[in-house]
Amino acid sequence: MKFKKPTIRDNSGFTLTEVMIGMMILTIAIVAATNLLVGLLRSNDNNVKTLQAYYFAQEGIEAARNIRDTNWIYNFDWLGDVNPNAAFLRKFEKGAAYGISLVDPNNYWNISNDEVILRFAANGEETPFKRVVAFDEYDCGLDNCDDFVLVTSTVSWSAGSKEREVKLQTVLTDWKGGAL
Repeated sequence: MKFKKPTIRDNSGFTLTEVMIGMMILTIAIVAATNLLVGLLRSNDNNVKTLQAYYFAQEGIEAARNIRDTNWIYNFDWLGDVNPNAAFLRKFEKGAAYGISLVDPNNYWNISNDEVILRFAANGEETPFKRVVAFDEYDCGLDNCDDFVLVTSTVSWSAGSKEREVKLQTVLTDWKGGAL
C-alpha cells in the first residue's frame, strides 16, 4: 500500500473577502472621525461668533450708558436733547430702536435710526453682525416710572441657514438728581 505524502499549503495571505471587510471597516472609521472633526470645527466657530455677539451686545448697552452720562455732563436731559451744536447728543424716544456704532474709537458714538453692520475697531473690517439698541418703557413698580428706561441691545447674524441673535437688557435711570 502506498501512502500519499501530505501536501503543505501556504495560507499566509489574505483572501479577497478579508481585504474588502478590512477596507470597509477602515473607511467607516475614517468617515466617522472626519465627521466628528467637522462638527467640532463648526461648533467652535459657532461659539466664537456667539461670544463676539455677546461682546457687541454688551458694547451697545455700554454705549447707551455712555450717551446718558455724556448728556448729564453737558447738563442736558438724560435721554438727550436735540442740539445742532453738539453732534454727539441725541434724543432717545421710548419705544424706538437705534443703530449705535463706533466707527473710530476717537470719535463719539454714531447713532442711526436703523440697525448697523458692525466693524472690528482695529482694522475697520466689516463683520457679519448687526446691532440694534431699543429704548422701551419700564414698569418699575412705582407710581412714576418716567425716570426708568429698559435698554435692549440685540446683535444678530447668519450662521449658515439659521438666523441667530444675542439679546441683553438693562434698566437705565435718571441718576442726575442722585447722590452727586
